[in-house]
Amino acid sequence: MRTLLREKNPFEEQRSCAIVQRSSARSNERLSLPVNLCRILMFRVRNRLGSQTVGQRPIILVVARAGRRFASGYRNLGFAESILGKRGIWIVRIGFWTTGILAGAVLTYTTRFFLNTDGVNYIELGEAFNVRGWPGLVNLTTSPAYAFLLGSVQELLHTNPTNELTQLKVVNFVGLLLAMVGCEMFVWQVQRHMDQAEQNGELLLHRPVMLLLIYGTFLVAALVWVKVRTIAPELFVFALVLAAMTVILRIRQAPAEHCTSWLLGVTMGIGYLTKSFFLPFSAVFLFLAGLCAGSLKKAIFTISVGISVMLLIGAPLMFGLTNKIGRFSYGEAGNFNYAKLVSGRGVPIHPPTKLNLEPKVLYFKDGPGGTFPGGFDLAYWSLGVYPVFELDTQLTVLARNVLRLFSQDPWFFFFVAIWFVSQSLLGSLRIGRVLPPSLMTILAVPALAGIGLFCLVEMEIRYCAPFVFLGLVALFACPRYRPDSKSVPRYAVIGSLGLAAVMIAQLGLTVVDESIRGLYSTDTKLSYQDRFLEQVRVKDFLKKSGLKTGDYTAVVGSPHHYWARMAGVRIMAEIPDVHGFLSTDQSRRRTALKSLAEVDVKIVVGKFSGFGTIEKEGWIPVPGTQDYFVLPLRADLTSG
Repeated sequence: MRTLLREKNPFEEQRSCAIVQRSSARSNERLSLPVNLCRILMFRVRNRLGSQTVGQRPIILVVARAGRRFASGYRNLGFAESILGKRGIWIVRIGFWTTGILAGAVLTYTTRFFLNTDGVNYIELGEAFNVRGWPGLVNLTTSPAYAFLLGSVQELLHTNPTNELTQLKVVNFVGLLLAMVGCEMFVWQVQRHMDQAEQNGELLLHRPVMLLLIYGTFLVAALVWVKVRTIAPELFVFALVLAAMTVILRIRQAPAEHCTSWLLGVTMGIGYLTKSFFLPFSAVFLFLAGLCAGSLKKAIFTISVGISVMLLIGAPLMFGLTNKIGRFSYGEAGNFNYAKLVSGRGVPIHPPTKLNLEPKVLYFKDGPGGTFPGGFDLAYWSLGVYPVFELDTQLTVLARNVLRLFSQDPWFFFFVAIWFVSQSLLGSLRIGRVLPPSLMTILAVPALAGIGLFCLVEMEIRYCAPFVFLGLVALFACPRYRPDSKSVPRYAVIGSLGLAAVMIAQLGLTVVDESIRGLYSTDTKLSYQDRFLEQVRVKDFLKKSGLKTGDYTAVVGSPHHYWARMAGVRIMAEIPDVHGFLSTDQSRRRTALKSLAEVDVKIVVGKFSGFGTIEKEGWIPVPGTQDYFVLPLRADLTSG
């Protein structure tokens, strides 16, 4: 048998001689190392395998053809193309969808117990819609679209306060899928612009590698920065920003299509209902759409239709807000945040009642509904305080927020900076024209505007993630390489694959870390699941203490108050400064607690280990919790 395997086939001997002759004829040609290695391996495998076959074809022919294809691909098309082949783009795309869905599903499940304070507001706003209809969605601080989705899912799944937190996370997973669809449409339009650049003789980064960078950046932005664990509309905002950019890129490609103007207006209108900042920011989208329209007449038509459709969709909300406060308003979140975080003046029209000055006790009477009226509509309590621009203060806030942006994920931006510098050294950078705007211009303008908008007030990377993504895609599209160079594009691909590997590694580490934090506690930090169980234990303790549905409670500091929603009670008062409350003398604490008892507050809840030092005053640690304490207010406080 061994003799038969080593017997030479005459046909194979002829092909071997032919290959050797061709190889000697090209001996003067400079070949890359992978080409030589593949040919050496090809001859050695030929001598070893002899006449073995795969189907009807000699196995050596299969190996030889694969080796030549790999070597040729490496030399002419780049290393990524030799690996991915002609179907590389589809392989990257399938990998994007598979990775995004699997990672999103895992994170949605493992972080389903995560609590965020403003998430309760969205849930209760959706519940108000189910009870009162559309008027229940009018809130000065919170936009209604996301709350409407939560309320609809509440009705569909028949949730209750005990299980709604975990079940409503499916809405965020749907938001992730919509954002991925928006990314896919956006990528299709970006590819069309890249095709035009390549037709003009420009050499861009290898297409599958370019898409790998774009898709990888999106997954980092959506799953690492925004996160599916948070009950907030940021993933839907991400999807809408990408949808608006897709429409604008389409307008640049086909300015004669009138439907794109309508689509842009619909996208901006829904965006405004999802997050109020979309209304002023729509000026950036409309400006870009006008530049892409191709002529002044088309620009006027595009902008007019976009504004009209957006205002038509947003008019009911604007009317409700205006009717609620007696003046025009499209939402007060921007004014509230700027006045509070940057600079503001004025006197609140209806501030909370101060029951006590030292320590300060606030009573939220006759305010908006919700489990905690003081947090359900924050802008309501600050109406009358207006933002004031002060240059020195604004510059300080701007510099701080820019640093905060990069400090929230420093290693990611560090590797992106290294990649960008290396690509600029390998080739050149091209931004393109302003009129008509190039791809980089179209992407860079909203990116800078969006990041700058949030840097003016408050910087959390989840807020500006869509705009950071657009800016990074613009960076990826900037480098140009010399067509006459064979090594430079190859080095560019290798560096880009390294950056993509960093993104994939960061995504994988996030999935593992968040999953562990979601389900397993450590000595110093509770898991998301155990934090949620703490809320359940506080609720159970309050019920055992005789608290009834609708009773008034108060909090010291700012603990999570999901226990109050599950217990069906309302937090009508708060003592904001927990350290000041604990450090003051006992008589002042008694005076503050007496003021709470006078407004029918039954129980005070605090979350801080320091309450253990004043247990003798009646503070009871909640069993099964880390540092929750409860103080039932005695009837003798009102008479003492």
